Amino acid sequence: MSILVSHNLSVGYKGNIVAENLNLGLDKGTLTALIGVNGCGKSTLIRTLSGLQKPIDGSIQINGDNLNAISGSHRAKLISHVLTDSDYIRSIKVKDMVAMGRMPYTDFMGNLSAKDLEIVEQAMQKVDIQHKSNHFFYELSDGERQRTLIAKALAQDTPIMFLDEPTSFLDMRNKIEIMVLLHTIAHNEDKTILLSTHDVEIALQTTDCVWLMNNGDILSGKPEDLIKSGKIASVFKSKAFEFNATTCSFKVSNPETF
Repeated sequence: MSILVSHNLSVGYKGNIVAENLNLGLDKGTLTALIGVNGCGKSTLIRTLSGLQKPIDGSIQINGDNLNAISGSHRAKLISHVLTDSDYIRSIKVKDMVAMGRMPYTDFMGNLSAKDLEIVEQAMQKVDIQHKSNHFFYELSDGERQRTLIAKALAQDTPIMFLDEPTSFLDMRNKIEIMVLLHTIAHNEDKTILLSTHDVEIALQTTDCVWLMNNGDILSGKPEDLIKSGKIASVFKSKAFEFNATTCSFKVSNPETF
């Protein structure tokens, strides 16, 4: 069952529509990857679906309610974000960063209850960052920072999570571990998670659904179906490499043929 749906959605900026007439759905307890070439509009779509940017046209509904009609305070209890362009206080401790996820539930002074503190601790444990709770954010590795931000989103306790390029700047081990972690969270916590990524090979192996964005349109389906259809190979076609559907990987062509 879809918790979030769009109807004839068009996204972009004034004078520049990057995608239009999108009819999409995100199901509960699933991890969906949004993939496509650079500049196709992935970040714009995520910002629009999460309510951070108004759509050009069409509508977005969460549990049947229009997203634009939902108050900011209530939206914060429905959607959490991990965005690459967000500015974070570097001199804040990990536990305090994660605790910021509880802001929609605290009083105007931001006081944390015993329950809030318990949720913060559980969120850190779920992403295996609790051993760094008293470290400053700037002291962390890129992988640890990403885990901290995911813990913050978990502490916010929303049914929907949006992540924009959560595996950027990570080494291969951390890329895979973060994707597996998000898959586990989606299934075990019954979260609806949408992430954008350029790590196509990993996404095809770890997600339940793929949104393939290309030329202002989105093709949605199971990873294996998009692979078999040849759509993945078509969208990422290049004389420099080819996509092998059997191994689910890209193979670099002979440089002499470039």
